[in-house]
Amino acid sequence: MIIVASIIIFSCRKNDIQIIIPDNSNPDLVTKVTTTISGFVTNENDEAMSGAIVRVGSAFLTTDQFGYFEIKNVEVNETAATFSVSKNEYFKLTKTFMAKEGKSAFFRIKLTRKESIGTIDAASGGDVSLSNGTTISLPADGVKNASTGVSYTGSITVSAHYIDPTAADIAGIMPGDLRGLRTNGDLNVLDSYGMLEVELTGASGELLQIADGKKATLTMAIPSSLTATAPATIPLWYFDETTGLWKEEGTANKVGNQYIGEVAHFSYWNCDNPHPHLPYHCRLVYSDGSPAANVEVVLSEMNYYGGGTNHGFTDENGEIFGGVQANAQVMMNVYGVAFSNCAIYYNNTFSTTGAPVDLGTVVISAPVGSAAHVSGVLKNCDNSPVSNGRIIYFENNQYHFCFTNNIGEFSYNTSLCITTPSVIYAQDLTNNTQATPVNFSLNPGNNVVNPISFCANNVTTITANDQIWMTRNLDVDHYRNGDPIPQVTDSTEWANLSTGAWCYYGNDSINGIIYGKLYNWYAVADPRGLAPLGWHVPSDGEWNKLIKYIDQSADTTSFNYNTTAGGSMKEVGTSHWISPNTGATNSSGFGALPGGVRSGDSYFVNIRNEGWWWSSTTDDSTSTSSVLGLYYFNFNIAKYNFVKTGGASVRCLKD
Repeated sequence: MIIVASIIIFSCRKNDIQIIIPDNSNPDLVTKVTTTISGFVTNENDEAMSGAIVRVGSAFLTTDQFGYFEIKNVEVNETAATFSVSKNEYFKLTKTFMAKEGKSAFFRIKLTRKESIGTIDAASGGDVSLSNGTTISLPADGVKNASTGVSYTGSITVSAHYIDPTAADIAGIMPGDLRGLRTNGDLNVLDSYGMLEVELTGASGELLQIADGKKATLTMAIPSSLTATAPATIPLWYFDETTGLWKEEGTANKVGNQYIGEVAHFSYWNCDNPHPHLPYHCRLVYSDGSPAANVEVVLSEMNYYGGGTNHGFTDENGEIFGGVQANAQVMMNVYGVAFSNCAIYYNNTFSTTGAPVDLGTVVISAPVGSAAHVSGVLKNCDNSPVSNGRIIYFENNQYHFCFTNNIGEFSYNTSLCITTPSVIYAQDLTNNTQATPVNFSLNPGNNVVNPISFCANNVTTITANDQIWMTRNLDVDHYRNGDPIPQVTDSTEWANLSTGAWCYYGNDSINGIIYGKLYNWYAVADPRGLAPLGWHVPSDGEWNKLIKYIDQSADTTSFNYNTTAGGSMKEVGTSHWISPNTGATNSSGFGALPGGVRSGDSYFVNIRNEGWWWSSTTDDSTSTSSVLGLYYFNFNIAKYNFVKTGGASVRCLKD
């Protein structure tokens, strides 16, 4: 009845539009296609988030120091492709999109910190509230252990976050893509009036759920700009991670500026009006015909003033696929800077009927006076072009990327919007190297960057007393005699190795550009030689000699050295170390980077937080060997017995 009512009202208002109800029944959630998914992940403060786990089916990797990820050639559902992003202390986020065979998809993800808003006694039940008045009410004796189904007694910690559908960054925060399945199975697009993510945990951290036969009450705030248009009764929807779609379950009633409804379980909940769904496509280009890649597109039904019915980003070819409301007048906005209205590249309306929408090619442009174009070239040491290169650039307080062509040239369009430094990080994907970052002043019009040159095999060193150390983590894939060192990505295989192997952190080659490779101890100890000719992996004694040279008062006899040498060894700033990077001066020139580790059971942990380097000193009778480590939160040096099946960085010392 809600759909029918909305169509009748619309037809009275726009009698020039023919009302055709599309067939939204039995959506195809079976057909698979192959796609590539990439994007950037940030935290709640819009800072690049490294170490976030991105999963597509059984494939996974972790984000690099820029928060960047790319998963190539994965099989996904065509109608509702999904992938998830997770990190400790943050709510897991699952995104959904319409995939096309051979096409790519781009995203900007903003994870929400998981914070407790209060506790409730399970026996008596009770309420907890957010600052905007959103309230979660649990019934007495109404919670169970989510895994075992056993009734839970004790204190319940409630973590929750309200998602405002009118927020500028809604596309990065909300799960799914505002499409949902009605109770009859029809696929609809949704207008949201408020979303809520909730997690219940017990005293031991176990996940909890509403008990069978019980219900919790949600009182959800309606954004002030939507209160007047919010309907008296609205369907409730929960997010189904298995399909990537919202599912209709129950209703909520409007009381003042809030919706109140009951739910029988917790995940994400959403107050939405549903509308008949149409597939939508267009290709955005700039006036020179080049694709407008990775720009944000927002579609909003003209009589709704909230988060709209479609949010997404164009792919590398400037194309976007999604869902849009049938029989409607739709506003299309294109933003050059995501989650910000400071650079509107396009603003126009179009009408839909009951047929799929294809707007063809749409020409967009940055606002007059702020449009900028950046170009340059990447070159190797012999002046040959870097044909397999990628540019990560930082502008308008966001990271972006583009690739070189086959003669090493790169170019991109941008705008002067938010006053932040412009930095280019040039990467050679063939040799897994990164050039020195290039800082420049972005001006309106054409900006030509000086040629960026870097050497794939350049070795820089420091001299400490009579020692000569490499200033980069080792990044070789062959032993000294030329035999290949196997790259092992599979978790089970890695955990059971007793021979040498290497991997990239998170199995992502981009991490190798900055942090080098991670090696297990068997590669370090292999008699064929891990270090290049003329170099070796240092022993405990040689590490201690370096530390004592930096800080003569250092106690190298304990496992946690009492020394300030760690700060003198760490690279300064927070480009690669997370804040605060305590005590970092790099006065030694060592330039230590936090490459993280791969644990003995194959988990990747602590990139940007910690750096650990193998020592050649070991006790062959045990399953562990020495590593030395540095942390982001202090200037000490730690020594640890690490499992030989683990993966750590390697620094080499000249013979």
